[in-house]
Amino acid sequence: MLRVDDVCKTFAGGPGRDDLEVLRDIRFQVENGEFVSIIGPSGCGKTTLLRILHGLEPPTGGAVFVSGKRVERPSPLSAIVFQQFNLFPWLTVSENIAFGLEIAKFPAEECNLRTDRLIDLVGLQGFGRHYPHEISGGMQQRVGLARALALDPDILLLDEPFGSLDAITREQLQREIAGILSRSPKTVVFITHNMDEAIYFPTAFW
Repeated sequence: MLRVDDVCKTFAGGPGRDDLEVLRDIRFQVENGEFVSIIGPSGCGKTTLLRILHGLEPPTGGAVFVSGKRVERPSPLSAIVFQQFNLFPWLTVSENIAFGLEIAKFPAEECNLRTDRLIDLVGLQGFGRHYPHEISGGMQQRVGLARALALDPDILLLDEPFGSLDAITREQLQREIAGILSRSPKTVVFITHNMDEAIYFPTAFW
């Protein structure tokens, strides 16, 4: 499903600064339906790698392939959930979830059907017309997950999605997302600096 071939990434340092190498010769494969956790300390390049997997960031060397197709830009084959909620504040919950569908020019009826189904899936019934500032951080992250699932991607990329939440909300959302993924299975790459999280999700599906 996902193949990473010798990916490297170096950021140019600019005048008077050295270049910064953050990734070197990264190589791995993820099979269809597999849940892979990538763990490492803050600042080691995890988010950069995930952005490359999604096509948001070009590698300096090497290549990424999804279902045999080389990744050169974001596509509906994968979706990413960021640590920060990254919702559009001027759009409602429903409109945020439907945003990718509308960009992809899905018919309005299909957009509405998928949005309603996802609102139910992530437990946000009754909040479709609310704006991001009117709901909690945990609920905002559920909106981000629903938006990522809207286009039914082959691969779901999770970029420390619980890092900005308090401990109680984090544990609750972990359980809820594990339940969602068990009902709607995906190939998942999950990055974290938390060993407990890295272990929890693969075992949650056994």
